Amino acid sequence: MASSKTKHSKKVNVGTGWFSRQSLAFRVVFSALLSTLAVMAIVAAVVGWQSQNNARAAVQSEMESALSAVDQSLQLVFRSASRRASDLMPTFIDALGGEPTLGNSDAFTGEIGYAPRIEAGGITVNGDTAVLEEINRMTGADPAIIVKVGDKWARAATLLKDDNGQPRIGSVIAPNDFLARTLDEGQDYTGLVQRNGQWYAMAIRSLVTPDGNVFGGLTVRVNVDADVQNLLAWVATQKVADFGSVAILEKTGDGSKWRYVAGGGAMAGADLASRYPAEDEVELSKHFTQPSGFSRVALQMDGGEALMAWQSVENWNWLLFAKGESEQFMADSREDLKLQLIIMLVGALLIALLVGWRAAATLRPVRQMIAAMQRVGQGDLSAELPPVPARSKSEVHALFDSLKQMQNALSSTVLAVRQSVEEISVGAAQISSGNTDLSSRTEQQAASLQETAASMEQLASTVKQNADNAIQANQLARTASDVAVKGGEVVGQVVSTMDDISASSGKISDIVTVIEGIAFQTNILALNAAVEAARAGEQGKGFAVVAGEVRSLALRSADAAKEIKNLINDSVGRVQAGSLQVKKAGDTMTDIVTSVKRVTDIMAEISSASNEQSSGIDQINMAVVQMDDVTQQNAALVQEAASAAASLETQVQHLAQAVAVFKLKRDAVIDSAARVIDMSQHAHEPTPRLAG
Repeated sequence: MASSKTKHSKKVNVGTGWFSRQSLAFRVVFSALLSTLAVMAIVAAVVGWQSQNNARAAVQSEMESALSAVDQSLQLVFRSASRRASDLMPTFIDALGGEPTLGNSDAFTGEIGYAPRIEAGGITVNGDTAVLEEINRMTGADPAIIVKVGDKWARAATLLKDDNGQPRIGSVIAPNDFLARTLDEGQDYTGLVQRNGQWYAMAIRSLVTPDGNVFGGLTVRVNVDADVQNLLAWVATQKVADFGSVAILEKTGDGSKWRYVAGGGAMAGADLASRYPAEDEVELSKHFTQPSGFSRVALQMDGGEALMAWQSVENWNWLLFAKGESEQFMADSREDLKLQLIIMLVGALLIALLVGWRAAATLRPVRQMIAAMQRVGQGDLSAELPPVPARSKSEVHALFDSLKQMQNALSSTVLAVRQSVEEISVGAAQISSGNTDLSSRTEQQAASLQETAASMEQLASTVKQNADNAIQANQLARTASDVAVKGGEVVGQVVSTMDDISASSGKISDIVTVIEGIAFQTNILALNAAVEAARAGEQGKGFAVVAGEVRSLALRSADAAKEIKNLINDSVGRVQAGSLQVKKAGDTMTDIVTSVKRVTDIMAEISSASNEQSSGIDQINMAVVQMDDVTQQNAALVQEAASAAASLETQVQHLAQAVAVFKLKRDAVIDSAARVIDMSQHAHEPTPRLAG
């Protein structure tokens, strides 16, 4: 239930931006155009990217085809020339009378002097040029016989002449010459070589002894320079895709750089650095380390990106190189892309016009609905809305149907509000009258509570004073009780002292009795002494006198002891009588203390009851004060309620004036308030879904 309330109470954002303030037709057209442009932009980007890739692939294919055609032409020339030279080698051997062999001695061989003898057909061929001249005359080839002299190679028979036109028989071949290196390896060779700027097809045949040692060789050279030059001239005219150039490169003698053989807009033999800056030469040389490939490179010479392809040429030790500016290659592709973009823009414009025309036709009923809603907004609920089909899938029909339902519901609500306003007005008047009466009674009750509070306050003061007096009396009773207890204790001490005196008097009487006994015995001893002194006669006179004195003293002591005993007995009697009186006084004090304690306890209970009574009266007084405050607040609330009732009457009048703005149909009636309640219960129910 809580989630449902949250869902219905969620704030709807209607938008306040520029686009949100435009008409619905404009927004539909604008959104359609923007979507179309976005889709077409994506399509154009994809097509452009694909077109660029296809263009590069086409350039790569064309470059590779061009290089392959040049390579095939070079291989054709190479094979044709090599076959001519290789076909002449058997003819040369037959003309010599067979394959030459190594003789057993040396023979004079021109410039080098004596050299190993070479024989063919039983004839020494060292310095013999007749057969060579015949072969040259018949075929145009240039044959030669080579002999090994120590670690050098010399021409045993040759048609090569010096500046004076003399044959260079016995001339030494340079150690790094291709012919010398091939014979050093003991290999045969058929291919092309370049001598003094001329291209020759050359066949080399190594001459080997039976034990496998190379002692010489036969060579046949056929001048094919015209064929090769024609081919190189053709390569220099080749273009790739009407823009790129084709060139043939070869390594320099030390293998550190590249130089032109033909094409590329450079002179034959010119270094690559003559056409490209040093940075470009380094970049190109990095790619040329691979035997073949295709790449996009940024060259300073072209001022941008360039496309290049390269391929090594078998048998020639050359490199075919095709290159052109990427901008030129991609020009046609970009023109096609521009044409596609123009077509897409025209299509987007046509789509926008079509969508705008259909949107205007589709949204025309919406404008009618807006006009109806504006009349409703102005309070006119009497307008008749057009009927809609029962089972329509159109959102516009659904909106019209919802608007009609809203109009009917709002009309019923306004009628119910008008009736409720009258009822509320009567109820507000009654509430105002009742509040006035209640306010008067509340004020009377407040006055009575104030008088009761004053009386309770006086009673609380009197009870509190009694409680204070009871507390003071309780304190005095406690003091008297403490004094009586102390007096009882003192009497008890006196009784104890009298008992001690009585006991001491008894002890003194016992002592006096002992003294009497001693005096009696002393008297007896004195009599015995006098008897003995009489018996002694004259010798005992002195002793008799002493005995007489002792007897006199004993008698006097006995008399004194009797007097003392009488006095003591009298004192003991009096002490015993005093002790009895003191005991009686102690018992009396005990009764007094007990009575005083009971009086103290009673006073304490009186004091406690007085305190409780004072506390109870204070609580009653507080309750009365609170009742007085509550009554005052109630009186204020009643006054506020009276003011609110008066304000309610005013608001009801304003509400009646506001509801009077709505214009209803003449036959609009409401059956009962239950319909309004039913509408309020279904106010948050979702709009029924469209048919289908």
